[in-house]
Amino acid sequence: MAWYSGNSKGKAQPVGTSRANRLGLFDMQGNVPEWCWDLYAKDYYYNSPENNPKGAESGASRVYRGGGFSSSQIGVAIPKRYSLSPGISTGLVGFRLVRSKD
Repeated sequence: MAWYSGNSKGKAQPVGTSRANRLGLFDMQGNVPEWCWDLYAKDYYYNSPENNPKGAESGASRVYRGGGFSSSQIGVAIPKRYSLSPGISTGLVGFRLVRSKD
């Protein structure tokens, strides 16, 4: 279901070539981690709302999630959050375009 260091041959894989999750969605974990809008705070989830947390109210870094082709198998787990300054340029983090079903 996820591309990570143990099965990716050290490079990003074509989208949609892993097994879909139980919702029928592809590439929600692994392959290329994704930038999130959330500001990063190390302890945010210890104090966040249980439903639909929006991210920290302040901070210098943004969250990225999902791990990638160079991550360990545990590193692509959904709860894993990482931080990176928005001013850093890297070819290892992507983003997901989302649109409504209408």
